[in-house]
Amino acid sequence: IDREREREKEREFRERKRERAREPESERERDRQRERKRGGSCQAPGAPVKCPCKATYYSNATCQRADFPKHKKDCTHWLVKDIGKKSNALQVLEAAHSSN
Repeated sequence: IDREREREKEREFRERKRERAREPESERERDRQRERKRGGSCQAPGAPVKCPCKATYYSNATCQRADFPKHKKDCTHWLVKDIGKKSNALQVLEAAHSSN
């Protein structure tokens, strides 16, 4: 029974060793992901808050407010919202013009 336990422990050890050998690539990928998720104005790594356009991450609300004027120019989320507002305004103008 002791030999069986030893063999089982040895198998588990080898399996963990194989998993650790594969781990550096996953760690590098995590580091790459963390680098991509740098906060907008603060550049903090691993920023958890994401803009709806999914292009920029923020570490907190203060970081988002500081970066927003710059980001808004490139933000597809705000572009779509702006187009929607202008489209609605145009429809209102067209409706007012056609009723006159």
